[in-house]
Amino acid sequence: MHDELTGLSNRNSLRESISGLVQKEQHFILVFIDLDGFKAINDNAGHERGDIELQRVGALLTAIFGPIGEVGRWGGDEFIAVLPNQNVEEIAERSERLISQIEEDAITVKTSELMLSASIGIAEFPEHSDNLESLVQCADAAMYRAKELGKGQAFIYESGLYESMTQQVSMVNDLRRTVENHLLDFYIQGKYDLNGELKGGEVLCRWISGLHGVVSPAVFIPIAEEHKLDSAIGLQALEAACDYISIMESQQGDAIPLSVNISANQMLDPEFPNQAMSICMDNDVSPEFIELELTESVFIRDEKSALRALNTLRDHGFRLSLDDFGSGFSSLSYLRSFQFEVVKVDKSLIQGIHQDSKANALFNGLIAMLKSLQIDVVAEGVELESYLPFMEQADIQLMQGFYFDKPMPYDQFLARHTTEPNR
Repeated sequence: MHDELTGLSNRNSLRESISGLVQKEQHFILVFIDLDGFKAINDNAGHERGDIELQRVGALLTAIFGPIGEVGRWGGDEFIAVLPNQNVEEIAERSERLISQIEEDAITVKTSELMLSASIGIAEFPEHSDNLESLVQCADAAMYRAKELGKGQAFIYESGLYESMTQQVSMVNDLRRTVENHLLDFYIQGKYDLNGELKGGEVLCRWISGLHGVVSPAVFIPIAEEHKLDSAIGLQALEAACDYISIMESQQGDAIPLSVNISANQMLDPEFPNQAMSICMDNDVSPEFIELELTESVFIRDEKSALRALNTLRDHGFRLSLDDFGSGFSSLSYLRSFQFEVVKVDKSLIQGIHQDSKANALFNGLIAMLKSLQIDVVAEGVELESYLPFMEQADIQLMQGFYFDKPMPYDQFLARHTTEPNR
């Protein structure tokens, strides 16, 4: 009935205590504690130091929650406190105090410091659930919500949170199956010059799920990045781009260059440049037809590794584009340090230039600066005809947006531009 390492109650004992309270219909609060950073300590400082930290956390838990309830180790680096007849706000305050005390010790390994913290979920019986299993699930869902909010904090369960977490787990599993079975769709949106002639295109990922319907990229791309599915999606997008270019060359005798979005995770993968080159070679496509779009997040993550990756990809012949320029940090130092061939100006800088003189002045100044650096410019988010005179005034090379076309399946895109070569 007790955990050998910490001396706390084990899962069997905790379940028995919770069941007893449920049967007596006695009000209690369940606190679910999951340690943040424990795996890094185990991996880098060793399992013995990991055991010492678990014992330290057990002692802190006992000091803070022991006098008012039962404390136990649920398993691994997870702990539970069962606290009868307590006020939830008071327990939330104690939980914050526990987190602060856990974070007080830093572990030095070689030249780096490792920090241990905790994410805590709090659920009430019978307010949030009236049975053992679902109450633990509610506290667990609240704990994961605390992690999503940045870790190192406590979160009190809210109605519907467990259902939302269940749906998210379902979506993650569905997306994983979709990616593994190559069932994502890849659409194309064209890039046009001032004469309305098609000069290039962007490959965009679309997911139509049998369980969740049409899922927006704004929803599933962050999920893919969090669960390390983004690299597989990037490679599949690159394969689709090469496939489309091959079809264009075989059917029309020539092809337009296509751009593909690459995540920070993938760009920092040392294997990616060779993987990208291999895909081009397998499809007999020259890398000069492929433009790799990346955002500045890759530099924030690891500037030196990003520079190495960009130089390797440039040596292979790929064109490199900085996407979403004008949003986020948009550090001008990136344009000096990294030799981009293309910059895509974010649509937030395009909107309103036909009505707002300040917006127009900012847009023109930015374009003039990029041209002085001999960087090609793509303006995205061109949705209105009234934008076109301002694009011409700024001498924009390429435009992309709903005014010209929406992203569409490749066969529709090809059919449209076979019958309407000039838009």
